Amino acid sequence: MGYLTLTEQYDQDFRRSMTYAVLRDIKVGADVLPRLRDAVVRWIGDGCMTISGFELDNTTKECTVQSWYVQVVNDDADS
Repeated sequence: MGYLTLTEQYDQDFRRSMTYAVLRDIKVGADVLPRLRDAVVRWIGDGCMTISGFELDNTTKECTVQSWYVQVVNDDADS
């Protein structure tokens, strides 16, 4: 559970701009999952979406392809 952002920024490791998907903890503000680089929204429907990209391990510099299945919820449901 967290706040999802999708933003473009310059990546120092790859020396180019790329789109990042970031899921941050609501209370702490830290990343819930490793950030997805070159993130692309593959599907949106029925209050859900799939985002694909890759994670970079900062220690080993290995890349791992990932897809996130995201369910969108309204945090203002009580308002």
